[in-house]
Amino acid sequence: MKKMIKFTFNLPKNWINEEIKEPLKSIIKEDKETYKIYSNLKILKPKAEQLLAMKVLAARPEPAKDFIDAFILCISL
Repeated sequence: MKKMIKFTFNLPKNWINEEIKEPLKSIIKEDKETYKIYSNLKILKPKAEQLLAMKVLAARPEPAKDFIDAFILCISL
């Protein structure tokens, strides 16, 4: 995907911030685990590493709780 974006927008080789590469891997991988199974419904949730990456990338200003959520996830990992 990264190569496709680079090609599409004619971006330089180092177009992406190196510090964001690691969280992006967790987003692209989409590791999910089963949360609940019902007779006609299966609920999936992201694994903790992916959820942390999503919170870091979102990093919305207050009143969103992305930074607090990220802190809690870091403690639990």
